[in-house]
Formats: sequence, structure tokens, C-alpha cells
Amino acid sequence: MNVTLDISAAAIQRALGAHRFDQAFEMASERMNQMPGDPTAWCLMALVTHMAGDPTTTLQILGEAVRRFPASQFARMVLILEIGAQANSVDDLSEIEELVATDFHSEVPVANGLRFLLCRPTDETVGLPFDVDGCQFSWPLFPARRGYELLYQHLPYAHNGLRSMERFYADFARYEANNMGRMNRIGPLIAREVELASGAAVLDAGCGTGDVLAYLVDLFNVRPFGVDLADGAGVIARRLMPDLDFRVCKLESIPHEDSVFDCVVCSDVLEHVRRPWLVLAELIRVCRPGGTLVISVPDGRYDDYIGHLNFFSTQSLEALLEDHGDVRISTHTDGLLAVVALRR
Repeated sequence: MNVTLDISAAAIQRALGAHRFDQAFEMASERMNQMPGDPTAWCLMALVTHMAGDPTTTLQILGEAVRRFPASQFARMVLILEIGAQANSVDDLSEIEELVATDFHSEVPVANGLRFLLCRPTDETVGLPFDVDGCQFSWPLFPARRGYELLYQHLPYAHNGLRSMERFYADFARYEANNMGRMNRIGPLIAREVELASGAAVLDAGCGTGDVLAYLVDLFNVRPFGVDLADGAGVIARRLMPDLDFRVCKLESIPHEDSVFDCVVCSDVLEHVRRPWLVLAELIRVCRPGGTLVISVPDGRYDDYIGHLNFFSTQSLEALLEDHGDVRISTHTDGLLAVVALRR
């Protein structure tokens, strides 16, 4: 006599609660087969293998879930955390940049979860809640402190990698609302602090979409130059400024001659780079003696974004800049703005 298998979320929950993993596996597998278009069915299947102690299969199921359902933030978040949990070295985190690049919104909940995890006792399991058909499940994050620490340290580098940057600009419309408000405010802030002559050569180092530079072009009629790590940034920036001289490069090696610019702007960049002092040296090299260097960064005393590598205060920003000229630092809603009159 055939008995219809109960594949409801409640039945799977009961089997998991009783540690009947074989039964839970059978029900979750049948649910996944019958509901292949439901990302929660895949997450349930992965939960069963995870709780049954099969990390390899868990990663395979989560990876397939993310591939099939790229909008499933829970599947992506859990996959990132599980890759981290199993990592023994940074080499084991090679997939993270791709996962982050595909959806930047995963970073914040992952980072917040890691901060919480790393503050807990090593023998304490933390549950990540998710809902299936009104049933509350909890994804257990087992103690694996070394792996979580590696992941937490690696996330900012994944965020700032070339693959992430190119994906960001390729899909910029998706993130524009979160980024353009700040960019639209930085241009007027710079204009209040700096007077530029018509025809002055202005380089925006790490120009991104070019909105700050375009504002200065419209206001002062300056000649625009931009450099950025990602070619996709230049594609967007040229739409605003067809005559823009844009070049792809790392900011530690800017492909321009010495002392060719009257003003160099570097807006919301130094917080993202590993060695800001090397970038600063290049910015000064390409700016003429007596020229103006403009740096804007978030206020690190209030900034906790996982994609940032450096967190500046007025004091640390001044210490970085003071040997190169007269420094004037102002604070504003979006952070810190430093204007340096370079020595002749």
C-alpha cells in the first residue's frame, strides 16, 4: 500500500526536531522535486543536509539555489557564511567575490551576522531564522571561529575587487538610488571650498560615474580627466562628459605625466584602498606645485560599512596630508572634506 509522503514544511520541521534526518531528507527531496521553482524548497533541502552533517552536499545545494534564484538573498547569505565556516585559508574564499559582486546587498547582513558570531562563546550555536509556509526554521551556524574570522577579514577585499567593481557599474541602475544622493552632494561641497579657473585641467581620481567631475565642468568650465579601476565607470562617465579623457588604472600608478593638473579630486576613494599613502603620493605627483588637492571621505567615527578598509577622523586625515601643503578640513553631512594647497 502506497502512503502519500507529507512534504509540508511542518512535517519536515517535526522530523528535523526529532533528528530523523533520513526522513527529513526524503521529504525535503520530494518537496524540491515537486517545487523546483521555489527557492525555499532548496533552502530546506540544504538545511537538512547541513543539520545531518554533510557540508559538501550543503554547499552544492546552496550553490545551485543561488544559480537558479539569484534574487534569493537568504540562499546567497547562507552560502557565503557556509563557505566561510569551512574555510581554512583565504584561498578557500575565492568564490566570495563573485557572490558579493552579483548582489552587493548581501554584504551588510552577512557582516552584521559575522560581527554577532565573533562576539559569542565558541561553543554557542547561533540560529539564522527563515520562514517557510508560516513555519519558522533556524539555520544553525556552528562554531567555526577561524573560518568566520577569515571571511570577515576578506569581505572588504571582495567588495573592492575588480570583478565586483565591473559588476557594480554594469548593473549600476540597480544601486543608483543608494549612491547618487551622496555623489550629488559632494560636487557642491567642493565648489564652495575651491575656485577653479576656466580651462583648468582637473583630474578625478577614482571618478566612478563622473557626477562630481561633471558638476565641476558645468560650474567652472574645466577640462575633465578621469581614472578608475573599472572600465565600466568610464562608460557611464562619458555619457555625462563626452570630451572626458578617461583611463583605466590602479590609483597607485596613474598613467599621466608629473605636474600636469591644476586640481586633483579624489572623492570617496581612500576608504576603499589598501595603501592610501601610495595613492596620495600619485595624486600629488600628477598635480602641479601650487595646485589644489581635494579629498573627501566618510567620517570614520560613524562609518561601519563592510566595504571600507580605512576609517578616517579629522585628525588622521590631517596627519596623512599635512606634510604636503596647507590643509583645510571641514565636516559635513556625508563625512570629511579636505582641501590641500600644495607647496610650490
